[in-house]
This record gives sequence, C-alpha cells and structure tokens, in this order.
Amino acid sequence: MHRMASKQAAAPALGSVEWLERTGGVLTVADRLGMVGGSLATLGEAVLSALRARRSERRRVPLVQLQPPDTAMVREAREHVARRCAPAIVQHSIRTAYWTAAVLHLHEELVPRDVETAWVAALLHDIGLESPPPPPRGDFTLGGVIALKELAHAHRWSEEQTHQAAEAIASHANTRVDPARFGRIAWAMNAGVVGELGLGPRRALLHPERVAELEALHPRDGFRQLLVQLIADEVRRVPSGRFALLQGFLRLITR
Repeated sequence: MHRMASKQAAAPALGSVEWLERTGGVLTVADRLGMVGGSLATLGEAVLSALRARRSERRRVPLVQLQPPDTAMVREAREHVARRCAPAIVQHSIRTAYWTAAVLHLHEELVPRDVETAWVAALLHDIGLESPPPPPRGDFTLGGVIALKELAHAHRWSEEQTHQAAEAIASHANTRVDPARFGRIAWAMNAGVVGELGLGPRRALLHPERVAELEALHPRDGFRQLLVQLIADEVRRVPSGRFALLQGFLRLITR
C-alpha cells in the first residue's frame, strides 16, 4: 500500500515538462478524464475572472507597458521563431505574449524578470507545430521546450526562469493550469492563449480597445486556416495527445 502511494505521489503533473518527457504527450484514460474535468473547472474560473476584469481599469493597460524587454534572450527568441515559423504563427506568438503579460498585470504589478520570462515562453510556445520533435519524443510542446533550453544555455539564462518558461510552454495545451503546481507565468499564459484564440470569458481579460490595437499591430491574417492545418498535422503525428482530444474544440474557438 505504501509503495503504491509513493508511486502515485511521484507521478508527474499532466502537462508538466517531466510528464511530457516521460510520456511523449500520450494521454492515459485518467489523463483524458483529467482534461475533461479541467475544462469544467477552468470555465467556472474564467467566468469569475471575466467578471472581475470588467470591473477593473487594469485591463485597459497601455500596450507599451506590456511590450518585450530589450534583452538578448527575448531578441534571440523573436529571431528564432521568425526563422522557423510562418508569419501567421509569429504574429500569434507575439499577441500571446502581450496577452500573457496583460493577465499577469491584472493580478499583480509587473516585474521586468517576469515579463521577460513570459515573452520568451510565449514566443516559443507553438514553435513545435512547425518544427516538431522527432517521434516518439513528444507532442509539439516539447519542440518549444527544446528550443527554449538551447537558447537558455547559450545565453546563460537562470535555472529559475528556464524552469518557469519551460513549464508554461509544456502546459499551455492543458485545459487547466494550476498556478500552485505550474507557476504564475504558466497559468497566465494558458489563460492568455485562450483569450488570444477568442474564447469568450478569457477574451474579457483585455479591454476591447486594447485587443483592437494589438490586432492592428499584429494582424490575424491567415492565422485560423494555418492553425487548423497544423492542428490536423499534430493529431496525425500524436493521435493520443492533447490536441487530438481538443481538436474539435480548438477548431470552434480559433478565430
């Protein structure tokens, strides 16, 4: 009994880097139930967050306050995604970074270190869709984690920031991200990605005027069509992965 409890306690959290590396992103039956349950919990949380956000002036934050810091790591991440991804995915990644910083700003004062971490994670979060890790290593999020770790090593990024960004990339495809287990930046990016994709309650986390401004600067041209195709490619590559479970839902909410 004690041995069984120890094994359960040692099981990595669904969507964590450890889970991704251990399982290759393949969902068990328990994982699938966890994803479904997580979606219900997240919906309730998203509705409450939207109600609070609409009462707060913080969602009107000027985009200039959310912009990327001028650091070597951010510059290299931008160049990296620009070299490896189509323009529509590059623009989506930039919009996601603004959304992630905006979600953080709603809940706390922004710290430059956190903004840098959020930007790097967001820029690299979908890079594995177009440059996937070789099977059977893992689902597309592992491609982003690998790219992150290579850049972090080259730029001598801190272990703490590397860990925070890696968890954000690995877990962003979850239906729910617990900030206590994955960290605040991972939680904010998960919420930000959904807001950027256009899901109602999360969309309220950034004021409509700011959304329009952001999408004028970084347009959505060709994004939906390309993402639908990339999702289908990922489902064929990892038929028992998270995107396979969420494929219909992702097509519905992707604007």
